Amino acid sequence: MDSIFITVKPAGQSAMDLKIPGYMTGEGFLAVLSSITCQTFPANTKIQAEPIGGILDNAQTLASEGVEAGALLTLL
Repeated sequence: MDSIFITVKPAGQSAMDLKIPGYMTGEGFLAVLSSITCQTFPANTKIQAEPIGGILDNAQTLASEGVEAGALLTLL
């Protein structure tokens, strides 16, 4: 998997579509999202993915965790 298309809607901001590499880790995704939204996320922030229905391991790649195009990622 080369890229994953997702939609992100940070609190208080407009939704944005992102094309991210599938080899990006959860930690990398949070860093990119922090940069784009000018928000800081706590070090213990977790990512829940739907329709997978589970909490991702932030040290693993999104693709290896089963995240596919159209997934809904929720920060916990």
